[in-house]
Amino acid sequence: MGYGKTRKYISYKNRCADIRINIPAEVFLAASKSERDIMVKNNIIESIRVFDERLNKKKGCSFDGERLVSYIEGKTAGVI
Repeated sequence: MGYGKTRKYISYKNRCADIRINIPAEVFLAASKSERDIMVKNNIIESIRVFDERLNKKKGCSFDGERLVSYIEGKTAGVI
C-alpha cells in the first residue's frame, strides 16, 4: 500500500516546492494516535530540513529552517 515515491522537487523559476516523504502505511495504521502525531511531525520537520538544505545551496537564497523546526518543536512539546 502506498501513494507514490518520495519526491524532493524545488522549482526556483516557478517558486514552488513539492516535497513528499512517505510514512509506511502499515506502521502508521497500526500506531496509536500519539505515535501517528509524532510520525507526521517528524515528516514535516524532515521536509523543512530538505527545503532548508536545498535552498541554502542556491546563491542569493536564505532560509532559516532550523529556526522553524525549533519553533514547531517548541509549540508541540506538550501536545505531541
